[in-house]
Amino acid sequence: MKERRFVLAFGTNSGGEAVIRQAVEMLGCRLGDMRMSRIVRTEPIGISSPPFLNAMAVGNTTMTASELRTVLKKTERLCGDTRELRCQNIITMDIDLLLLGSRRYKPDDWQRDYIQELSEELNHLTI
Repeated sequence: MKERRFVLAFGTNSGGEAVIRQAVEMLGCRLGDMRMSRIVRTEPIGISSPPFLNAMAVGNTTMTASELRTVLKKTERLCGDTRELRCQNIITMDIDLLLLGSRRYKPDDWQRDYIQELSEELNHLTI
């Protein structure tokens, strides 16, 4: 299968910058070279919680969307994310697939200011 560009979004309200960098590093071992955006602080959307730290990453993969999502969920768990914590609005690590090839996922997320801002920054990075 040919390589396609992917864009990922990372968020945490409890793990700090270290957990985002840990997730990017773990994914880099599986996905190869990725470029990460800067990390920004955002207010929570839809839950009562402390502010979030968010970042995005871009890279290339031959994985399908399903395969990639499986790797993302496993990485979340390895970073300490659990259903029990999420029920308490504690998000240790959330990783969302936003783009694979020409297909966009999570259309509501693309409307968020920080996603648009970080996406614009990533567009200037080469992989």
